[in-house]
Amino acid sequence: MKNFKHILSIFIITSLILVSCSKDDTPAEVNELETFTRVVLKVGSDTYTYNVGSPAPEIKLTLGTDYKTSIEFYDASDPNDVENMTLEVIEEADEHYIFYEVSGVGLNITSASDDVIGAESKGINLNTDWNTTDNGLGTLRVSLIHEPTNVSGTDRAAIGGETDIEVDWPIVVEVAE
Repeated sequence: MKNFKHILSIFIITSLILVSCSKDDTPAEVNELETFTRVVLKVGSDTYTYNVGSPAPEIKLTLGTDYKTSIEFYDASDPNDVENMTLEVIEEADEHYIFYEVSGVGLNITSASDDVIGAESKGINLNTDWNTTDNGLGTLRVSLIHEPTNVSGTDRAAIGGETDIEVDWPIVVEVAE
């Protein structure tokens, strides 16, 4: 009986050691932290640049006008080595979505025909078409969203995911002179 208990103890200890020391051959995937410090919005022939820590410049539009637009993202945390993060957003299109929220002015924004396609086979809104429908003063909030859960959502909360960067652009839509 002593031998059986001794052999059983050795077997249990050996089994515990082998199980606890198993090697996991699949390393956890590490997604580098993305840093966004600059947003460049091109509206027609005008360019509006936002840098984190500074106010966003006012966007001026004309009533009843259509605009082709594009947006670019940068990491300018090191001024001697500014990195165009737009390329990473394009490479990871299924993991990014740009949400535009307009308040106070008549502005319709749709994904352009040349937009980059992402999750749910929808454009990620890197390239958009704008149409002004009412004059006034307002705000355009642009949010770059990482890993959205529903790109068909109609407000920021419904889209889910995490916000990589968000900019509130003052916007003016005026009647043509």
